[in-house]
Amino acid sequence: MTSEQPPERVALRRYMEERQEELGLEWTEIAEIGGTNDETLRRVRTGVGKIQMKTRKAIEKGLQWAPGSVNTILSGGRPLRLEEQGAGAYITTTPQGGQQLWLTVSTPGEPQQQMMIPLDTDSVAGLHGLTDADRASLTHQMLGVMVHAGRAFLEEQGRRRLKEEEG
Repeated sequence: MTSEQPPERVALRRYMEERQEELGLEWTEIAEIGGTNDETLRRVRTGVGKIQMKTRKAIEKGLQWAPGSVNTILSGGRPLRLEEQGAGAYITTTPQGGQQLWLTVSTPGEPQQQMMIPLDTDSVAGLHGLTDADRASLTHQMLGVMVHAGRAFLEEQGRRRLKEEEG
């Protein structure tokens, strides 16, 4: 029963069941969408065995969650529904405990594009063992630097095009 499961597996079950109800789908339908079977989903919900990467991806696809949502739940976070995604950024946690920054870009008339940036602060000298708050602060600062670098890039491209038009 759930009382014997680790808290992160209890949380995963709760989020899965809430999402299943939200979507109004049967588990067999969710399994089919995700490319797995309902027995696998039942085993995950009841806390049986380790959850393979293929199964994590199937759960995310079937429940219409963003990539990495299962890992995020198992690390104490909440899943990101695809409809919440839009253009923007979000952070997921890898099975190894690292973090990834996902940027989603929307261009009218074009499919959304995603880019993943590893946030492996433990491999950077002086940043090993940061608290979640410190890691979040650095991530926020990094995004600011990326925005400014992007602006500088666009300004340079604009100057280059103006020169081409003059010449």
